[in-house]
Amino acid sequence: MVTCSSLDSPCSPILFPTDPTQNNDDSSEDNVWPVLTDTNEILGEIPDFPKPTQGASVFTRNSDPFKPERVAEVMRSITIGEDLSVEQRLQVSNLCEEFADTFALAVSEVYPVTFKNFKLTFPAGSTFSTKVNQRPLTPPQHEYLYERLNELEAAGIIRRIAPEDVKAASPTVLAQKAH
Repeated sequence: MVTCSSLDSPCSPILFPTDPTQNNDDSSEDNVWPVLTDTNEILGEIPDFPKPTQGASVFTRNSDPFKPERVAEVMRSITIGEDLSVEQRLQVSNLCEEFADTFALAVSEVYPVTFKNFKLTFPAGSTFSTKVNQRPLTPPQHEYLYERLNELEAAGIIRRIAPEDVKAASPTVLAQKAH
């Protein structure tokens, strides 16, 4: 017999046999899983994502796009190819500094497109799967994904919805970079 000393969840097993042929003196009632009886517990609750860890001091595209720290971060983020001459590299660098307000350092600095609408249309009666067969994420993947979700939610690109409002779902796949 394997026993569980504490109940971790309402569905945790209390006692179950490791060998089905094993006979013991315990009654069959002990081999029962407890049933959730607490009606106040909310099931399907959307968890709060962990808060992002990076500071927002250089993310000033909307308020001060030419702030020296922001321009320096833009220039640090840009890679100028080695195939240019020194003079050409200087020209590209000066051009990037001159138009630093066109670079977004974060998703929150991207301006929304208001002049174009995108609408998906489907034939009447179409149904999609709402069950997600999500593979487990490793702790680093989990941390990375939740930080990106927080970032997208703060920027207004995605929003939380109730589970009953979901029309279609698919698993999240994190693509690995080739390098």
